Amino acid sequence: MITGELKNKIDSLWDIFAAGGLVNPLDVIEQITYLMFIHDLDDTDNLRAKEAAMLGLPYQSIFADEVQVGDRTIDGQQLKWSVFHDFPAGKMYSVMQEWVFPFIKNLHGDKNSAYSKYMDDAIFKIQRDAGVGVSLYQKSPRR
Repeated sequence: MITGELKNKIDSLWDIFAAGGLVNPLDVIEQITYLMFIHDLDDTDNLRAKEAAMLGLPYQSIFADEVQVGDRTIDGQQLKWSVFHDFPAGKMYSVMQEWVFPFIKNLHGDKNSAYSKYMDDAIFKIQRDAGVGVSLYQKSPRR
């Protein structure tokens, strides 16, 4: 069930996207879904790490020490929502555009998987100069 608070957050996101020129409802929903997915990747990874530590089991984070994104090697911690959402708007945009989206597009690793086929055309459509910056990420819906 959608609560009043969640509805207000979603409405705020719609307004921010519209101000940035992204008015196609399907595009807006797609971008919100990507943001929620990226946020949940971080949360899920943190939860699994805590559970493994509690049980004394080894755990390999998807945000390993170094992550290969295209032809570059990046500190995986920089791809975590909990890290990059505090970056200044310009840096956050660059991280999302150049690192996070290529990372999630190739997350599964198998180019023939259903995940890879659906994510193959994933595009970060939020514009750098659209004025969405930090407010977009701070207002994204959370459970």
